[in-house]
Amino acid sequence: MKLNPEMFLLYQAARKGVYGECRRFGRSCIADALFVFLDGEPEPEADAVLDTRYPARPWVCLTESWEDHIRERYPRATVYRRTLMKPAKAFRIPEDRAIPAGFRITPMDEAAFDRHPFSHGLHYPGYAAFQAEGSGAVAWLDGEIVASASSFLSMDG
Repeated sequence: MKLNPEMFLLYQAARKGVYGECRRFGRSCIADALFVFLDGEPEPEADAVLDTRYPARPWVCLTESWEDHIRERYPRATVYRRTLMKPAKAFRIPEDRAIPAGFRITPMDEAAFDRHPFSHGLHYPGYAAFQAEGSGAVAWLDGEIVASASSFLSMDG
């Protein structure tokens, strides 16, 4: 499957200035949004930024030319590929799964959201925005949140 950079929410958020940052060069773009996305064609100015600013960060190649370039220039680097995940508008807790005694799983309500367990929900201005555009769940043990899963970021619906 040919990668389409438009599919990646974090990449688009960096390009739009919503999350992270984006550096544009003549034929390439480096977007820093949790991962470092490499788009377009490799060029010396972009390499200089990779070498100095992002030497130990995960690089995600969005074009074959970047992937080939990274493999050649940085043979020890791990080349990451991202795949499209369908956006989740609602979190569904599987009913057919056995949950260990003492644990319970609930949707992320406002009280749990306000605690921002494990940094979840930090990229939403508040619970109303999270509820309208995101979803999540929390696992509880003895009244404490011990795990959470949620939308990381929402943009343009």
